[in-house]
Amino acid sequence: MPFTTFFTCQKHKTSLNKMKALQDLSADIKQQFTDSRERVASDIKETEEAIQAQRQVVADVYQQYILDVKTLSDYQTEQSQLKELQESLAIITSKLDNLETAQQQKIFQEVLTPMKEVKMDADKEKRKIFAEKRDALLKAKVDYLKLVNEMASDLIKLESATSVNLAVTERDAGLKTQVYSAGAVEPMLRSLVFNDTYSGGNPVITVSEAEVKNVFTVKKA
Repeated sequence: MPFTTFFTCQKHKTSLNKMKALQDLSADIKQQFTDSRERVASDIKETEEAIQAQRQVVADVYQQYILDVKTLSDYQTEQSQLKELQESLAIITSKLDNLETAQQQKIFQEVLTPMKEVKMDADKEKRKIFAEKRDALLKAKVDYLKLVNEMASDLIKLESATSVNLAVTERDAGLKTQVYSAGAVEPMLRSLVFNDTYSGGNPVITVSEAEVKNVFTVKKA
């Protein structure tokens, strides 16, 4: 393998490895925040249950207070505990609301920013890969045109002697009003053009966009 090709392959693998590592990091970050959300949701549920229980305690102590079984201080103590639980719930709920934004910021800073840099390197690699094959593609085009030129003379002579002369005779017989020049239009010229919409329906010589897409794929290992 030529050194330039080897070097390109190594860089290609490097970009793939870097991108894979960043994708794994993104998955880890999302899992980390998923775990956090689950813990916070559990804390919210426990706090809500504690609030419900403390409300009942406050109600019971109040009943005892008005019966002079409990003091005002006892009642105020239970009220204070209820207030603390409600404040804790508000803080925990706010934490849950902020987790999504925190996750997005972490992914932006630790994954997206370096991922854009990897993509820039990958774009350079793609241009290099194409540039290395560009000359071969252009040579293939030149070789193809040479082959067309080599057979053109015989094709045009045969077409002129047969199809064109037949068309001229049909015009003279009043069957046609126009006659094309040999090799200028159909059938041979269009059969040699690499264009699916201008191929004369010839699937052998033409190279369509669909055919290019069919081979423009990742090689199987």
